[in-house]
Amino acid sequence: MVELDFLLRFPIHVNVKTPVDFLTDTAWGGIKALSAMEEFHNLDRDIEGSAKRWKKFAESECPEKEKFPQEWKNKTSLQKLCMMRALRPDRMTYAVTNFVEEKLGSKYVTSRQVEFAKSFEETGPATPVFFILSAGVDPLKDVEALGHKLGFTFDNGNFHNVSLGQGQEPRSCGLTYRMPARETVAGVAVRR
Repeated sequence: MVELDFLLRFPIHVNVKTPVDFLTDTAWGGIKALSAMEEFHNLDRDIEGSAKRWKKFAESECPEKEKFPQEWKNKTSLQKLCMMRALRPDRMTYAVTNFVEEKLGSKYVTSRQVEFAKSFEETGPATPVFFILSAGVDPLKDVEALGHKLGFTFDNGNFHNVSLGQGQEPRSCGLTYRMPARETVAGVAVRR
């Protein structure tokens, strides 16, 4: 599958100069590599000849939501991903998300809400809960809300939040080992 290979490896033609002001030389090298494939024959010429249309597409804030110019809008979803890979690699995460949703369904792209209450029921003093998080994700507010609902708060002294850093490891270990039972201490949130 040549298209999938292009999408994953992004082989480009090197030492080419872009003839249009809205694409980098690397992007143009990708377009030239695509144009060598039968399904993308003349893509490079079309971009040069209809530069205004392609510039509008390439400079769109969310090009993955736009229709490709002219007959290129009729390409398969995978072929559109290949063109997006060359034109706007910065939008590939969104384009791939749309692709997965189109092909497999929205359940594969929507994050499911963590049911903290259910997770809490399944744990115990000897069973910690670990969150492996993406950048920008912070479940602490949800954990605090559940703790408050169950009577575990900072004010009551039965919920602790420790940010790991200089000298905090002994404190977090001490709090963790001091928890005699679930009824007296809700937990220790140890954060990096």
